[in-house]
Amino acid sequence: MLLKRLLLALIVTTSLYSCRNQDSEVSNPEIDGLLALAENIQYTQSDTALVIVRQALEKSHQLEYLPAVGTASKLMGSLLYQMGGLGPAIEHLNKALNIYEQLDNPMQQAETNLLLAKVYQRSGHPNQAFLYLHRAQNLFQVLDNQNGMAQVYGNLGHFYEKSQQYDSALHYQKKALSIISKSDQTTGLADIHDNIGSIYEDLSQYEKAQFHFEKALKVNQQSNNYTAAIVNINNIGDTYRKRGDLQTALTYSLQALELAEGANLNYQIKSACRDLSKIYEALDEPEQALAYLIRSYEITDDIFSAQIASEIAKTQAVYELEQKQQRITILEQERSFNRSITLISSGAVLLFFFLGGFIFYQQKSKNIKKRKLLEAEASLAKTQLENTQLSEQKLKTELENTSLKEQQLLQELDLKSKSLTKSALHMIQKNEFLNDIKSRLKDIRKGEPELQEKRIKKLIKSIDFNFTLDDDWQEFETVFQQVHSEFFEKLKLLYPKLTPAEVRLCAMIRLNLHSKDMAAIMGISQDSLRIARYRLRKKLGLDKGSNLYTYILNIG
Repeated sequence: MLLKRLLLALIVTTSLYSCRNQDSEVSNPEIDGLLALAENIQYTQSDTALVIVRQALEKSHQLEYLPAVGTASKLMGSLLYQMGGLGPAIEHLNKALNIYEQLDNPMQQAETNLLLAKVYQRSGHPNQAFLYLHRAQNLFQVLDNQNGMAQVYGNLGHFYEKSQQYDSALHYQKKALSIISKSDQTTGLADIHDNIGSIYEDLSQYEKAQFHFEKALKVNQQSNNYTAAIVNINNIGDTYRKRGDLQTALTYSLQALELAEGANLNYQIKSACRDLSKIYEALDEPEQALAYLIRSYEITDDIFSAQIASEIAKTQAVYELEQKQQRITILEQERSFNRSITLISSGAVLLFFFLGGFIFYQQKSKNIKKRKLLEAEASLAKTQLENTQLSEQKLKTELENTSLKEQQLLQELDLKSKSLTKSALHMIQKNEFLNDIKSRLKDIRKGEPELQEKRIKKLIKSIDFNFTLDDDWQEFETVFQQVHSEFFEKLKLLYPKLTPAEVRLCAMIRLNLHSKDMAAIMGISQDSLRIARYRLRKKLGLDKGSNLYTYILNIG
């Protein structure tokens, strides 16, 4: 009878432990509510959303609520991606992907793969981004999710546009446009039209670019997305300027400036001022051109100052988040270890009573069985001791690894702080240049009227020259050389006749920068950039069908 009772107790204990694990899969309204709130505000209040997701992630780990751990990790990755913490974002998204694979949730797997592709694309790993895009594409195809397929095609189009493979970029953007146009939803429609317009603008097909920019404007106005609508208006004005219709271009750019000022959108104000400066320069109105150019400089400094403060705050938030995550990991390991010890101890106690009862009913072999029991207990104690020592050693090693990671995070924070200091110094230099412009303008105003226009044009040329001669290029070249060793030496050895500007262009092509960004850095128009690329291809001796980016990537 006693033996039966002991067996029953063992079965009940095991059943209770199993029930506890099953309960961890039941939904939790509190955690689900936190995650829903964070998802709703992730694009408008990202800092608040980060705090909420962190709380939900901690509670999900404590309750072993696996679906919520997956959702929180995915949201955390998305928020860190928005804040520029690409490394931690990849780590959280991979954790979410592993959980969704365990839960056999293909839809969440597809969305997480798509997010990982975006993170790798921004971090400068196009091959990894391409891999995750195709994984997402395969999953969306199996699910027959057309909206997901449209997102994949849109990202593939952006991928090919970044590598200047415009035929492939247009092919995928148009496939995305076809899918969205057939559905009732307009989400993403404006972005697709804007992307297609940008591609046509790079190809100098300005009428087609204008058509798609106007389509994007109409969708954004209907959905009350005024920020994006201002960008569309400015883009339309730019297409008119590039076609020589300066009065129409002036009308659109002034409209974009007025709307941007009304909404207090500094980025859009800066873009409108820069375009207006170019239009007035083409209209041979140097005073107006200079006034808008100086204003764009002032707004750029305001934006840059705000970015510095924002980057410091974001870096600190990411660092604190990683510290918190490390502590969570250590606590999870300790809890798992304690649970294992408790389970082993409970099993040992039950086994002890079971053996005791068995010995009680086996009196004839009492001495033999007692000796065996003692031997079994000694062996079990030795094994437990060895297991405990191994677990302690493993925990010590993990703590050392955690300390090393913490040092690495501190080093990264220090490097980012130094980078921000350098950027601040650069901003001070730009402010000094603006003060010099102000002083020279006062001198011009005091001078003879017939010489004012000539001196203003000379001043504009000085500003343009300042765009092209960036004091930071030497530091850029040093850092670039550290990352891409021997690139400049091999390039100059193979092509000694390349000018400094062409060497600089090669470096930016190797970094896979967008055409607009390269033109802005070099202080030239995109048309001049295309001519520079054409001359560079001739000096490198490339055939018409050869890919310039691939060729430069293989140099060093």
